[in-house]
Amino acid sequence: LQAYSEELRIPYVEPSQLKIDPWARACLTGREIDRRQALPYAFDGNVLLIAVADPFAAEALDEIRMLSGRPIRIVLA
Repeated sequence: LQAYSEELRIPYVEPSQLKIDPWARACLTGREIDRRQALPYAFDGNVLLIAVADPFAAEALDEIRMLSGRPIRIVLA
């Protein structure tokens, strides 16, 4: 995924290095996280940071944006 991340210019984060903010994590239920394969892990101001394996899952990312009511930014993990 690191090479993929460089090619796409999307930051890569090693999953074991994620520091999960409980408030960010609470933006989605466990079922929503499993279904969308996306983990909200932190905030950068008002922006919700999401760790994903598939940056092309546009529908899932749009749903997360809508459910959270916040702009989102993704990283590969």
